[in-house]
Amino acid sequence: MAEFKNEFSWSFSRHGVFQECRRKYWLNHYAFWNGWRNDCAPRVRELYIQKNLTTRAMWLGTVVHDAAEYALKTFQHSRFVGADELVSKALARAESDVRNSENEKYRSNPKRYPGFQEHYYGESPQESFEEVWIEIERQVRTLYENPIFRRILQVPERIRQIEELHELNLDGVKVWVKLDVLMDDGQGGLVIVDWKTGRAHVSETVNTQLGIYGVYAQRELGVNRIKAVHVDLRGNKHATHSVDDAQLERSEQFVQNSASSMLDSLAEPESNRGIEDEFERLPEGSNACKRCRFRADCGR
Repeated sequence: MAEFKNEFSWSFSRHGVFQECRRKYWLNHYAFWNGWRNDCAPRVRELYIQKNLTTRAMWLGTVVHDAAEYALKTFQHSRFVGADELVSKALARAESDVRNSENEKYRSNPKRYPGFQEHYYGESPQESFEEVWIEIERQVRTLYENPIFRRILQVPERIRQIEELHELNLDGVKVWVKLDVLMDDGQGGLVIVDWKTGRAHVSETVNTQLGIYGVYAQRELGVNRIKAVHVDLRGNKHATHSVDDAQLERSEQFVQNSASSMLDSLAEPESNRGIEDEFERLPEGSNACKRCRFRADCGR
């Protein structure tokens, strides 16, 4: 079997980690490598576990996204899933995830069983899991109230992709994109739909991310007429974003600049190798350290 290599690639989430903390970036993309193997060093295994830890907000987003994916794929191929059924399925999954994390099942398989930082670090959360479950139910029900989701249900034959991971090559940089929903608009163009579940979204950031999806649609699918819709499920509202030539160019340049900075931080960029001490920690007392999943290893 060929060796599984850690090759450089770019994603929006990777960019976010790089901007937040350089040491976290190294731990998240380099130090954990081979942590899934039985013969790995103890620190590497622990970093692999820490890398896969989640927070309540991240986990809520995953549960809601997965619920939307299930509803649309099931309706596309077989039957309609109502709000009550989808809520029941999402909450059953949520209860199972929390129970498994409490029982530390993530230690045996971090990719299969989510582990919460609160359980890993033995911390008392500010909000209970019951409060998060309430928000999961609210956002799942909001899907059925949202005009974009309802429109998708009216024209399932126009769905092109649902949560599919694709690779895009931008001038030698491997870029990973996963569109929540990609649809034909019925007029020769495409509509990109992006679900958001968090509390705040910066318009410029959303524009850039949707622009990257637009570059993928243009380059890989050969479609120039593109519209993107950002759906805020927490606030039950949506907004249409321009994916014109200017935005596509800005987004592509954003990727190039970000990837260049990441590669410049490596001791051996051609082999994607970085040296730990060359990736600085944040200053003592930084707020970001208090919520970082690697704080046990980093000493912050």
